Amino acid sequence: MIGAWKRKLRMGMVGGGQGAFIGGVHRVAATLDQQVELVSGCFSRDPENTRATGGQLYLKPDRCYATFKEMASSEAELPEGERIDFVTIVTPNVSHFSIAQTFLKAGFHVVCDKPMTYSLDEAVQLVKLVEETGLVFALTHNYTGHPEGYLEAFATIYGGIIEAIRQHNGGHPLKPEEYSFPTVYDGLRGMQFIQKAVESCEAGSVWVAM
Repeated sequence: MIGAWKRKLRMGMVGGGQGAFIGGVHRVAATLDQQVELVSGCFSRDPENTRATGGQLYLKPDRCYATFKEMASSEAELPEGERIDFVTIVTPNVSHFSIAQTFLKAGFHVVCDKPMTYSLDEAVQLVKLVEETGLVFALTHNYTGHPEGYLEAFATIYGGIIEAIRQHNGGHPLKPEEYSFPTVYDGLRGMQFIQKAVESCEAGSVWVAM
């Protein structure tokens, strides 16, 4: 599938509508090297917000969806030359797992803002699903010390994601250990750390085994 290297990757986004901050950062970072184009989205739980955001971004109205489930199923039904290659999730933390699960099951690569999930159990389930599907899953842990470093960190992560998806779509998928960006396993370790931090706090801020 040499065609995977002869075009921009098609990106969808869940979250990041009017009034949100991080979605705009992702859109700029992902398209900075002109290797990605945003073609669809469900930008808000409010359909009016999604329509307005889509209009501002010059998206076709029929590629702006009322729900993420509708987006995943509708995009999967499109011809291979039109549907998204990957989705970026920039919603509140509690919804990350259900959205990622839906798009992975629909056959799409996933980029997810941090934290990966809302619970350790969800993280374990997501690791299993990524392993089962073999799809690219990227987690956007980043550096937030300076505005310019923030955007540059995202752009660097997206550069690695683009390469991994092109390799996968071209029939030569990389192994997760070859990725240059945080993976589902980093997300799992993050949730394991958070779980232990909660246990320590509940026990009176004592040392706990990792």
